[in-house]
Amino acid sequence: MDKVAMLIGVLLAFLTFLGNIAYQEFRRQRERLQEEKDEKRKQELHAADMQLKAALLKQVEHPNGTHSTITTRACSTE
Repeated sequence: MDKVAMLIGVLLAFLTFLGNIAYQEFRRQRERLQEEKDEKRKQELHAADMQLKAALLKQVEHPNGTHSTITTRACSTE
């Protein structure tokens, strides 16, 4: 009976070890995918921010190509 209990204990320990390896690999894969999604989202937000800034820059450009500021626009006699 002791040998059977020892065999069951060793088998359960081995199965636990294999289960832990499988879980750790699954967790690493999930974290890698999350990091890739985060990086892609960060790039998309940066691109959207650059488009917004470019649109705002176009709004403040003078016809001669120089940029105005709020104070020069307010003080302008045009």
